[in-house]
Amino acid sequence: MENFRYFLVILPLLVVGCSKKAKLTLDKFGNYEVSSKDVFVSDAEIDKWRVGPLRRQRVSKGIRIGVTLPKLDMGDLKTLIRSTEVDSYILRLKRRGVVGGRVIGHLYIPFLIKKGKTESSFRAKQMTKGYFFVYYSSAALSSRFENMSCPAFNHSLLIKDVSISPHREQLIKFNVSKSAQERLSVKVEPFDYKTVFNGGSSLLGDYIVELAYFNYEKKERKSSWVELPERVTISREHDTAIKGCSGNNLPPPLEDSGDPVKKFKFGR
Repeated sequence: MENFRYFLVILPLLVVGCSKKAKLTLDKFGNYEVSSKDVFVSDAEIDKWRVGPLRRQRVSKGIRIGVTLPKLDMGDLKTLIRSTEVDSYILRLKRRGVVGGRVIGHLYIPFLIKKGKTESSFRAKQMTKGYFFVYYSSAALSSRFENMSCPAFNHSLLIKDVSISPHREQLIKFNVSKSAQERLSVKVEPFDYKTVFNGGSSLLGDYIVELAYFNYEKKERKSSWVELPERVTISREHDTAIKGCSGNNLPPPLEDSGDPVKKFKFGR
């Protein structure tokens, strides 16, 4: 028991609920497989942005996407962590459009969240669902940009439609093996109460979520990527004039207080 390490975070927007248990199996070569029908892209919603001098007008910041994750028996989870050194999932978000596709970003998702209010509490709940956001650049660059009443870069787009393809209860399999290991040099976002990806000046296209098992400390992928079958699609954006806003707005520069901590808190 003393060799088992808990990876704990507190996530206010995390939903931990009832789900079917995933199955853990071990093959004759010492490779583990996690299989579950309860792994899918579950939610897709437009995130509204109240703008204008009185904030009575509306455009879109972007979208919020929810993902349901496999839930293992706690004994199986401990076995998997001890045997393979996995401590989390890594999520890779892609977008495909009419001019091709690209990776939007990577996100680290820990297995467990703390249950209890004290630092000494070792009780934990397994994470089974989480959310992240894809924003236009005008809202994604920093909280200062997001809080502007007149969006930067003349942003005035309103997402008219976002849809998600039906969940078919497809069996998803993760193969955790040495042959699948890869050290990642890409930037990996920490998972917090509001992880935001920068989607650029337009968010039109199909969004694809891929998952793999991960060791966050070593930045090492421990399984092959698994593409979830559901697609989140933004098919229409509408350009709307924002009354009282004009010009290529940018937030005022931060005052130089000499405090390096305050300077650091500028970005996301």
